[in-house]
Amino acid sequence: MSTLYIVSTPIGNLDDITLRAIDILKKSDIIACEDPNKSQKLLNKLNIRKKLIKYNEGNKEQAVQKILKYLKKNKNISYISDAGTPGISDPGYKLINKTIELNFPVVPVPGASALTTFIMGSGIPTDKFLFHGFLPKKTKKIKDILYRIKNLNITTIFYISKHNIYKFITLFKEIYGNREIVIGRELTKLHEEFIRGKINDIENKITSNIRGEYTIAIPKIKDAAYEDKNNIVEKALKLKNDFSTSDISKILSKLYDTNRREIYNILKNI
Repeated sequence: MSTLYIVSTPIGNLDDITLRAIDILKKSDIIACEDPNKSQKLLNKLNIRKKLIKYNEGNKEQAVQKILKYLKKNKNISYISDAGTPGISDPGYKLINKTIELNFPVVPVPGASALTTFIMGSGIPTDKFLFHGFLPKKTKKIKDILYRIKNLNITTIFYISKHNIYKFITLFKEIYGNREIVIGRELTKLHEEFIRGKINDIENKITSNIRGEYTIAIPKIKDAAYEDKNNIVEKALKLKNDFSTSDISKILSKLYDTNRREIYNILKNI
């Protein structure tokens, strides 16, 4: 049965293509891609010659129907994005969903991803985070998103184009103030760089050399009351006449979403 392969490609360093991805691309009858000119550079390096179908946000409705016709003709098709893992912040979901609806197999071929590459080198906690993808272009929409994220207080990761970076920095400072941030750019390339720190301290590093796309994380801030032992003690003292140490640690652990035993160990010494 003909199959749609979702094939990850390098995000910058062409050596990051996997052996399995190369094998699948060679065996495919057709390769669907966002930009044939960009994809051809990678295929030339791999010495792969295949029929290419342009599939992107601008022509996705027509291209999906064209690709499905080839699947019905028993052709194996690989879908690749301009870079990285298809289906993440690109129009790939439309093709994948329609293929599933027709009961053709969809096989993911994992590999490079800007999101996971950034997480690996960012130094942020990876147990929980929100991935937002690309921010919109309009200022009001960006502000709405940043306010919602701030209220959630969860580590958030998103992509930003070089054309939007100045606007982002301005809005970030307006909404978050001088907060910590982690920025990655030119990932896997010669000039790969991670910039970490408070926005006022690193702003010049970001804007002095604008290039490529940015992957950015706004780390969650733990409640300041728990970070500062003295503040925990202060709150505990206000409760100690009405509650036991055990009950106080239970209350504070729920209030600050942290380990009850850690708070108990602090409280038993006051």
